[in-house]
Amino acid sequence: MNELSKLPLSQTILAKEPDIVQTVRKCCKFKNSVAVQEKAQEIYQKIKEYFSVEEGEHFNLVFEREVKKHQLWSEELEQHSEISTLLNSSSTEMHLSLKSAVHQSSDVHVENDESNSLTDRTCSIEGTSDKEKHHG
Repeated sequence: MNELSKLPLSQTILAKEPDIVQTVRKCCKFKNSVAVQEKAQEIYQKIKEYFSVEEGEHFNLVFEREVKKHQLWSEELEQHSEISTLLNSSSTEMHLSLKSAVHQSSDVHVENDESNSLTDRTCSIEGTSDKEKHHG
């Protein structure tokens, strides 16, 4: 109990690890040692201060609500993390594929048919013809 009382606890830590609160509650009822009960009650009071308990509310209900919020938040975070990982890997794969495709086609030039254009143009990856490069 002494070590637990020295730990830097927070609402987030307690919501993430609800077993801490459950253990302290059990220690508050420990009949073999008054010293353990008193220390547990002291810690339990400190724990309750981390949560906003409105008048008429019970700490247990507020705490359970916060634990559920944290669990939902953790699940959402995990889903977003999985999506982000998937998107990042897909993005990397697309980037590498695009880079490979650009590299492979960088030497390819397409010449327009003279019937489609008044001038003879050569298209390149950059969108500038060789003639335009020399004249402009």
